[in-house]
Amino acid sequence: MTAPFKTRKAVLTSAGASDAGRVPLLGSDGKLHSSFMASSVQIQRGTAAVAASGAKTASKTVTFASPFAAAPTVVLTCGNANVAGVVPKAMATSVGTNGFTVSLSTLTGGTSADDFPQSNIDAQINVHWIAAG
Repeated sequence: MTAPFKTRKAVLTSAGASDAGRVPLLGSDGKLHSSFMASSVQIQRGTAAVAASGAKTASKTVTFASPFAAAPTVVLTCGNANVAGVVPKAMATSVGTNGFTVSLSTLTGGTSADDFPQSNIDAQINVHWIAAG
């Protein structure tokens, strides 16, 4: 069986050849589609230290070191848990060209766990993020 396309190595920051720095995009249909130039994508990353709130929610505003031309896609993950070992949900809200808000929550949506005091955000939560756009 032959592969539907050839694989090859590419250096994303290289210049010269017409396809240097291009990355293939795999569509939701499973087919290989177009590509984009990596040099046109701005990427920033960091860690936001969200202070303990003593409640089920907490937040912190993050300002990008360099503004994006348009609101980027932000992906984040919690680097640690609270004192009781509960890892809150982390969401990027109010995403704009200059920054976003890290919103943490241990709320479950009405289950008995919402009354559990050990699920309060009682420790600093370090949230690692990456933004691309």
